[in-house]
Amino acid sequence: MTISQLDAKSLDRYLGLSGWKEPVSTEPLPGPSPGDAAWSRNAEIDRIRASVRTILARSSGLSVEAPFFLRRPTCIAAVLERASAEQYAVLCEICDILQGDRDIKIVAGFEDEAAWDEAIAAIHRVRHFSDYDHHTLDHASRPRAVGEACRRLEKRGFDIVLTAHGVGVDATNLTAICGDIERRIRQLGGRSVIDAILKWFETNKRVYQGSLLYGRTVSQIPQPREPSIPWHFLYNIAWKHFDAAPASKSPVRDIAELAELARDMAAVFDVEAYSTFDGMNLGASNFHQGISDRVVYDELFAFQQWQPTVAGGVFSSWLRHLAATGCVFPQATREEWDALGSSLIAKSQSTALTITHPAEHAGAVLTSDRATRLFDALTIPLDRLNKGYATPVDTAKRNSPYFPLYRISPDLYAVPPRGIAARALFERVYTLLREAKIPDLENRMGTALEHMTAEAVELTGHPPPYVGLQYRPAGQRKGDAPLQIDVADECDERIFFI
Repeated sequence: MTISQLDAKSLDRYLGLSGWKEPVSTEPLPGPSPGDAAWSRNAEIDRIRASVRTILARSSGLSVEAPFFLRRPTCIAAVLERASAEQYAVLCEICDILQGDRDIKIVAGFEDEAAWDEAIAAIHRVRHFSDYDHHTLDHASRPRAVGEACRRLEKRGFDIVLTAHGVGVDATNLTAICGDIERRIRQLGGRSVIDAILKWFETNKRVYQGSLLYGRTVSQIPQPREPSIPWHFLYNIAWKHFDAAPASKSPVRDIAELAELARDMAAVFDVEAYSTFDGMNLGASNFHQGISDRVVYDELFAFQQWQPTVAGGVFSSWLRHLAATGCVFPQATREEWDALGSSLIAKSQSTALTITHPAEHAGAVLTSDRATRLFDALTIPLDRLNKGYATPVDTAKRNSPYFPLYRISPDLYAVPPRGIAARALFERVYTLLREAKIPDLENRMGTALEHMTAEAVELTGHPPPYVGLQYRPAGQRKGDAPLQIDVADECDERIFFI
């Protein structure tokens, strides 16, 4: 038994089958034979549909998952007029038929043209006599929206690549598209774009308890949803031009055009959910798309952030439990780091930038001079911020999430929104700990996180009964290391490991 998967040329092979050149049969369905007790139109159609299973079933060939994952690029091809709506509908009908038989694990590959041509002819006949077309492009709202975004980019002169793995652009075209996006941001002024992005989240109620929401939503028939705007990507490009003087004569219009171009660019990656079932499994046939989904989606849409309402408490708890392991903090005491971090988080805003100075965070625990020193440790200057970051595949060059302060002048610093700042504060302090070569840091961190978890559970009013224990299962050899329980709870019948 040999099972193969889709390759980049599978879409071309499907669309190039000779069965598409054959005329669609208009011959009437056969009537009942003499002596038949009963006959129905639907039963005859079901018989033809069942024959398709027999035609395509194989012991070696394509995984039965393959036709299902080919539907998306076939639909996009139809929107781009590289395929017909009929080719998309026939493939969907075949998938419906295969879905009804779980015993079929393998189907004929597209090199077996005779089998696929026979299946296409049978589906053409079924569709001719069916009362309703379930697979029109109008029902495929999400791939249609992606296809239309690709069409707009083609009109701008960019080449769109379409394979069995989906749509895309080559590196040259992607760089050109993103270069146009960055040019528009520079003309608008980076700060203006950042302010507009954060205002959009607030106006559209995409903020929950201070967190910037970017969760996936799917279209509901018959209400298609346009691809999302990649605000996270735009936000990080805008920081590169934070101090650029706005030169746009019509900023409202220009930022709308910027958002539309960025939306089309993001749609080409095609990593948003098509349905509520997307992402429930990661099989061999959708492995390529699944990896892109998880990596590129975050780069386009997902802000790295902590939950703002608890960020201050979490940061303080982390410092306290890490210090309890004997960890010595670099450049300042644990109390000084806590005072500065708590002040930065408290004085930052949920959906706006905050401009600050070290003296604003001085107090009984932290002098102004010490605050200035710690600011220097937490800061990155604008000319180094996201340097070299130009496209959504340049993740390694995006450094804004790892610094909570951006130096915008010799004396002033910008603080991002609270959730982003809190996460960046943790990232930067932990980086300083690593750079200081604190002994056994990873194990200390693990212990701190265990105790933070226990503390969080205790806040519910039910302290966990088991924290940081060891045990030996029955029959374990004495020479083997005991097993460990980080945090666990119990009821009469079970033990729950947290």
